[in-house]
Amino acid sequence: MRLSREIITGVITLVAVGLLIAGVNFLKGNSFFGGDQVYYAYFPSSGGVTPAASVYINGVDVGKVLEVEILPHSKDSLKMVKITFNISDDKLKLTEGTKIEAGGIDFFLSTTFIDLCREFS
Repeated sequence: MRLSREIITGVITLVAVGLLIAGVNFLKGNSFFGGDQVYYAYFPSSGGVTPAASVYINGVDVGKVLEVEILPHSKDSLKMVKITFNISDDKLKLTEGTKIEAGGIDFFLSTTFIDLCREFS
């Protein structure tokens, strides 16, 4: 059975679009198969953190920021910005006493990140 050129072109196009979507998600730091732990943190300001910024625990890159949203109707002045981030390592669990800092390293490179400082028992 001979396939027409239109069918071959369509299949190649679908494969190319699929690879493009997978590549963009990989570059954004998204996990292909899910399973990442998602956490939420609230701050008075975002500190310049944007989606796809890195999440560090004790200096090691363990995740990415997924979303930064402003909460304009928040009654608490310490909870004006909600930052959603993930941790891709299944062995790491954040406890309630984890200290979270959002900010940047310097003014020139405008590198922003989330730093999680937790004590190990």
